[in-house]
Amino acid sequence: MKQGIQKRIDERFKDVKGISPEWFIRFFDMLDKCGVAQETISKALDFALSEENLNSTAKSSNRDGFNKDPRHTPAMLDEFFTYLTNISNEIGIDRFREFLEDTLSQMEIDFDDLSKQDHTKNTCFKNLFLKYLVKSHPKDVQLINSKTPIEELSPETDISTIDLKIGGMSIGDIHFEEVAGNPPMITFTDLRTLPGLERMGLGSYVFREFCKQVNEHKHGYSVLAWNVVKDKDGSKVYPKWGAYPVKAYVENDFWEIDTTPLTDKEMDEWYGAHGRAYYFSPEKIEEISKQPNNRYGKQEKVEELAL
Repeated sequence: MKQGIQKRIDERFKDVKGISPEWFIRFFDMLDKCGVAQETISKALDFALSEENLNSTAKSSNRDGFNKDPRHTPAMLDEFFTYLTNISNEIGIDRFREFLEDTLSQMEIDFDDLSKQDHTKNTCFKNLFLKYLVKSHPKDVQLINSKTPIEELSPETDISTIDLKIGGMSIGDIHFEEVAGNPPMITFTDLRTLPGLERMGLGSYVFREFCKQVNEHKHGYSVLAWNVVKDKDGSKVYPKWGAYPVKAYVENDFWEIDTTPLTDKEMDEWYGAHGRAYYFSPEKIEEISKQPNNRYGKQEKVEELAL
């Protein structure tokens, strides 16, 4: 079976540009080794190697595990498949095989539903597998800081990042930086989760951690969501989190923010077709930072009062 899988993937990837087939090779080899039925594997291969799915994979802004860069991809794949092996060892091969079979079945249902809505471009086979991996193992989701530590941020430093991962594979992140301005502020332009993993609370989880770090290391700073596209996810979710649209002036790399809330009409007049700016006050950042997390990662310990 392994040779047949390798042959099908190799043949298919003769016409696929820009992404490596290695993730697929190792994933389907794992299915075979775990005893998943050949009929199920063959059906999943048809799904994974379909033109529609591979086009979505190639267009994905996240290429973790698909880069043809030998410096990073092998180690990343080793970490991911070692993680899956550890799950199998922990719960037993029979339960792990059942998880794989149930997940593959549900992934096809999801993809069919997205196809009917013409939304398959928003996800791919790997993303859908990660979705169910997160659902079944939410405590294994990790928050990882990279680039410039937030406590070292200044207007002269590079950006900082908080990555959200499971088994070493990225499922979301936020990129932010400190800018010179009035009031003192941190700006961000990109808070995202993988296409197909929306509405799972992952973005909220990342943003809450971001607010915790801002409140701890940059206490009193405002936060500005910058270049928010009208009527897209950010413009809908940020107000729910307590932000509101404001006028932002940038001159000679110095930011001036009028913290007076804009009406929809004023916002359209000020920004036109360009991206909007949404303002989080220091008080709102502190409030969000204290919200409890009962869903992802290692659960926070609640201190009991001594009697």
